[in-house]
Amino acid sequence: MKRFPDLAELAGECIAAATSENVICGSGAPTTITFGTPPHEVQFHMQTADYYGAGLGYKIWPAAIALARAIYQHDVSLGDHPKVVEIGAGVGLAGIAAAKFGEASSVCFTDMMAGSLGIAMRNAKRNCPSGEFSSTVVDWRDADGLPADADVMLGADVIYEEAHAELILQLLRNFHGKKAVLALMPQRPGYREFTSKLRNLKSVQVAKMSVSTPIGECLILDISVID
Repeated sequence: MKRFPDLAELAGECIAAATSENVICGSGAPTTITFGTPPHEVQFHMQTADYYGAGLGYKIWPAAIALARAIYQHDVSLGDHPKVVEIGAGVGLAGIAAAKFGEASSVCFTDMMAGSLGIAMRNAKRNCPSGEFSSTVVDWRDADGLPADADVMLGADVIYEEAHAELILQLLRNFHGKKAVLALMPQRPGYREFTSKLRNLKSVQVAKMSVSTPIGECLILDISVID
């Protein structure tokens, strides 16, 4: 269900990449993401992917950085040593942050595009060698495709088209008694439909936090899925 980005949108975001360390074009080049300030800063050295091998996971999106930093700063709680699954993981930034800063006992990277998952695993071993990581290809149309033992679902900028809204909602419906933390960009075409339908779900409780990014506001939704 992932799409090729609009060329004008891609050009605008790549221009932003040239002027901000927070937006990284996916040329396959390594980049560094910094958390905190000296002398206690932590740096992740991340490899990105060539576009055609990894779909939209080819770059590090601003929402992924916002989510990773929220985990680092403990603005969101993942619980006590949770088993984490990252949907639309791309090159794995949020999942690695969950292992490094969120005390996740394990992290499973999932993506529809297999090309990015190998890079996510290498990034994980480079930046959090003591963590337990795995990866698997998941199509969101298979609502039962996520690991059954996962406690927390992470996702960054996972809603592009309106069609994505219902797919993510169905994943949430199947995530009984657990939680999800999603970092979403309101300017995406599917965002309004997703949040409208999410408000109508009686089985969820949602806390919201707004974060500024170089390409606009990012909303981090902390979603508890009630049994």
